[in-house]
Amino acid sequence: MSNGNIYTKLNMLDHELRKTGKKFTTKVVQNKYYGTVILVTIHMNAKEAFKLWLKLIDLLHLSYSDTILIVRWTGKTDLSHDELIKYYATVLKKLNLRIKTLKAIDLDRE
Repeated sequence: MSNGNIYTKLNMLDHELRKTGKKFTTKVVQNKYYGTVILVTIHMNAKEAFKLWLKLIDLLHLSYSDTILIVRWTGKTDLSHDELIKYYATVLKKLNLRIKTLKAIDLDRE
C-alpha cells in the first residue's frame, strides 16, 4: 500500500472514531503474513465494536484490500458465543480474509 493511501485511510478512520465519542487508539503494523494491519482499540462493548468494525470496513473500502482492520474492544463482551462467531465470520468474509496458521492443523484429530 502506498503511504498516501494509508494516510488517507487513517484520516478517515480517525474522523469516524472521533464521531463515536469513545476513547480509542490506533496503530499501524506490518505483518509478514497479512501485510498492512491497522489495529484499533476502542472503549466500547463488543456488539457496538463489531457494528463499528463492519461499518469501517465498508467506509474505508477494505474488502479485497491490501490493508486489514482489526478492532478490539475494552468494554464488556455482550454477545453470546454463537453471536461472536457470527460477527467474526462476517468480518472475515468482508475482508476476504482467510485464517492462517503457523503449522498445519489436522481437523480430523482436533
